[in-house]
Amino acid sequence: MAEVGAFFREQVRRTRDRVAVLWDWMMHASTLRTLSVIGVLLMVLAIAVFEAEHYVPGTRFQSLFDAIYWLVVTSATVGYGDIAPQTTLGKSLALGLIGLSVVMMSLLTAAIASWLVERRIMEGKGMERIGLKNHVVLCGWNVNARSLVDALVRTDSERAGVVLVNELPEEEVNELLYVNRAHLVKFVRGDFVRESVLDRANIRHARSVIILADGKVETGFAKADERAVLAALTLKAMNPAITIVAELVNRENASHLRRAGVQHVVVYGENHDFLLAQAVRAPGVTLAIQEILNPSIGHLLQQVPTPGPLVDHEFAEVSRQFREKQRALVIGVVSEEEHGVGLTDILSADMSAIDLFIKKQFEGMESDYFFKGKKTQVRLNPPDNYRLKKNDQVLFLAEPTRSG
Repeated sequence: MAEVGAFFREQVRRTRDRVAVLWDWMMHASTLRTLSVIGVLLMVLAIAVFEAEHYVPGTRFQSLFDAIYWLVVTSATVGYGDIAPQTTLGKSLALGLIGLSVVMMSLLTAAIASWLVERRIMEGKGMERIGLKNHVVLCGWNVNARSLVDALVRTDSERAGVVLVNELPEEEVNELLYVNRAHLVKFVRGDFVRESVLDRANIRHARSVIILADGKVETGFAKADERAVLAALTLKAMNPAITIVAELVNRENASHLRRAGVQHVVVYGENHDFLLAQAVRAPGVTLAIQEILNPSIGHLLQQVPTPGPLVDHEFAEVSRQFREKQRALVIGVVSEEEHGVGLTDILSADMSAIDLFIKKQFEGMESDYFFKGKKTQVRLNPPDNYRLKKNDQVLFLAEPTRSG
C-alpha cells in the first residue's frame, strides 16, 4: 500500500508540474498576444456566421453559443456534422475558417516551440524563476558541495526539490544537472547575497537554506563569512520563517551569524583534527564515525517524531521498544525549546498604564531590541527516567541497509 501511495503521489506531482508549465506558457507575453489575436478572429467569425445563419428557417444556429460550438469543432477538424451553415455567406465563412485553422495551428505550434526553447535556454543559464515550494536552497559552492547535493536528493522523500544558487561555469552546471536528471534539481545563476537572485530561487516559499563557505581550498575563502552574514540578513528579510544553516570558515564569526538569524552553524573542516587524533589513539572511534557518515549504508543516523503511544514515556522504555520493533539503538532526544525574550515577556498581564507606555515606545521596533525564537537542543544519552514530550524527536542508529 505504501508503494501504491507513493506512485499516486508521484503521478499527482507530475500532473501538477505539467499544469504549471502550461500555465506559465499561457501567461508568457508572446503567447498572450498570439492567443488574443486568435481569440478575436474566432469571435468575429462566430458572430458573422451567427448573423448569416440564425434567420434561416430550420437553422441549427439558435444562439451565439451554437456558432462558437460549430467554429471550435470545425477548426479542430473533428467535424461532427450536427451543425452546418446553409447560406452562401455562411459556407464562404466556413471555407475561410478552414484556411485560417491551418494558420492558427501553425502560430500556436510556433509559439509553443519558441517558448519551450527560450525556457530551456533560460534554465540552462540559470535565469529562469523557480516555481518550487518547500524546497531546499543551496547557496554557494565548494569542494564538498557535490556530495552535499547527493545527500540532499537522497533524503528528498517528498520530492520538494533542491535549488542551487551559485556562479559555476555553464558546462559544469549542465553536467551537474544531467547527473541529477532523475531528481528535482534546479539552478539559479547569480550572487546569493542579492535579493533579486534569491527571489528567482523563490526563497519566499522555500523551507530551508544552506549557505556554504563559498570558495576553493587552493584560492582561499576570502570574505566567505562576511558574505554568509549578508546572505542570512537578506534571507530573513525575505522569509522570516525560513530555516538557515550556514558553513563558516572562522568559528569566531559564529556569533554574527546567530544574530543574523542562522539557526545552525557548521565550521568548515571542523573535527578533522579530532578524527585524525582518534585514528591513532582509539581507531574504533574514527571508524565508527566514518561508518555512520558512510552514504553507501543508507540513513544510519535518523531522527523521527516521538510516536504517539510513547509520548510521556521514560527514555528507557522508548529505547527498549525501538530496539525490539525496529532493531534500532536510541542514542538521544532532540527538543525545540524557546529562548530569548520578547516584548510581551516584560509586560504584565493586566496591561497597566506603564505597560501600555512601554509597548507604544517599542511599537514597530521589537526586532531591534528583542528576540524570541526556538532553539534545537540535543540530549545524548539522557537519564533513563527522562520523559519524552509531544514535540520531542527520537535520535537513533537504524539497522544498516548496505547495498551490494
